[in-house]
Amino acid sequence: MFEFAPFAFPLRSPLITARGRLTERRGWLVRLVEQGIVVGLGEVTPLSSAGTESWARAAEAISRLEDAEGVVVGLGEEEVDAPWTWAQALEAALPECSALRFGLEAALWNRLARVRGTSMAEALAFLGPLGELGSVEEPPVSGCLVGTSIVSDWVEQQLNSGTTLFKLKVGGRLLDEDRRRLDELRRLTAGRAVIRLDANGAWSSGQEALERLGALGLDGVGSLE
Repeated sequence: MFEFAPFAFPLRSPLITARGRLTERRGWLVRLVEQGIVVGLGEVTPLSSAGTESWARAAEAISRLEDAEGVVVGLGEEEVDAPWTWAQALEAALPECSALRFGLEAALWNRLARVRGTSMAEALAFLGPLGELGSVEEPPVSGCLVGTSIVSDWVEQQLNSGTTLFKLKVGGRLLDEDRRRLDELRRLTAGRAVIRLDANGAWSSGQEALERLGALGLDGVGSLE
């Protein structure tokens, strides 16, 4: 059965996006329990401004969940090691709750990895849809910048700690200010890391904004418009 332990923690500094101001993260730790033993872990952290269900909708859905077999149609005892069925079954059972589906499926994958005696990365790579991609035991480290200024000491510390990608939150301020912040981050990383932009849906014209910011050193851009 699934158990849900709620959690809430304040952010060290508010995250200001075009869709609102976040000061805390709330969600649930998912425990998959069999015969009184926790055999799988997952996490549900809904954020409607990022496209998932709201916290209230997730809470309502969780209140209706009793156990894995009762909620996920077609996920019976004999099918617990058939990962290709999980996503479809969860989609059918919880079509409007993507964050909740993710937490439940993560717990199922975690259980499978433990049963097989492998890491989650190995389980996902060799038993699931990522099979041909191979596993990544040491994923790249990334850092997120949300403030109005780029702190050079912090960037250098992150680089020395192995950070190879920086995500810069843009939008919600003047484009010239974002250009200044981006240029400073480009100068500080100087080819030692790549940069990804998250526009938070703030730009009315993503193409125009990118033309003004420039593509130098950019790994990608999320939530353009």
